[in-house]
Amino acid sequence: MVSRAALLIFGGCSYAKEKGALNSIEAVSVQIDSTGKPIVQSELCGTLKSPRRSPSVFHHEYRGILICGGCSGEGQHLDSMEVLKVENKNCESKEITAKLVAENSCAAFSHFKNKRLIFGGFNGFDCLTLVQIIHGGSEKEDLKVQLLKGSLPRLKNAVCCNIDEEYFLLVGGWEDEKRTSAGVRRVDFDEDFTEVRNEFLTSLPYPVEGHSVVKKGRKLFVIGGYDGIRVQDKIVVFDLESRKSEILDTKLTIPRENHVSGIIGEKYLVVAGGWDSRNSLDSVELLEIIEETPCVWG
Repeated sequence: MVSRAALLIFGGCSYAKEKGALNSIEAVSVQIDSTGKPIVQSELCGTLKSPRRSPSVFHHEYRGILICGGCSGEGQHLDSMEVLKVENKNCESKEITAKLVAENSCAAFSHFKNKRLIFGGFNGFDCLTLVQIIHGGSEKEDLKVQLLKGSLPRLKNAVCCNIDEEYFLLVGGWEDEKRTSAGVRRVDFDEDFTEVRNEFLTSLPYPVEGHSVVKKGRKLFVIGGYDGIRVQDKIVVFDLESRKSEILDTKLTIPRENHVSGIIGEKYLVVAGGWDSRNSLDSVELLEIIEETPCVWG
């Protein structure tokens, strides 16, 4: 998640197989020095109440930031939630009584107006087809969680993007517990927002899961991930109008999956942490998005 000044990183894990779950909150920011050169800075700014690997994260206009689910250790998947207040990069967390309908990590998640949606995920045994919705939570009402009618393919490690407050795109993921997916799916809801519908649109140049996606204008940047064989260093640009994809010449310095990405200052793409197939990473990569051409300069 990107605040106005920083990319905030919540939890994660230090080792393979969900081991070494973290409760740290870290802020990664970009500062411009006297010569105009961008400098990356990182600092710890708080702790979660529970260690969480791969939770769902939402901004809430009344509560602050909601941290939902994740896993606290190997096979220990969570249905709990906590809320953070962020002031000047200092984060104070507290647990809340509301819980998810299903224990869940590695889900795709996004928001639509005052609704927060969790798509699929993993409960320690199965990839999930369900869509959970979190709503309410104003100063005078409690948060509520419910399941929507309809379903998705069994899906984890996908990424969801809200497109113009009109519909959602689900990109990639581990699908039907059989394969890494190259699919891009459109997700819509009925007028009463009680039932979910999904439609396959197109395919990326290669299958991918554990990737990150950021939206800039009418393009999505699909960054890194795992293609079913190896961890990737590629960056793909997906055009929302033409539904065509292009693999950029620019690559990540380090192949990485299960990382986080965000855009700071409208032009700096920050890619942080992740897994390189052998070790968890503490490195941060900074790339500048060039507006005139569909490319990223590193």
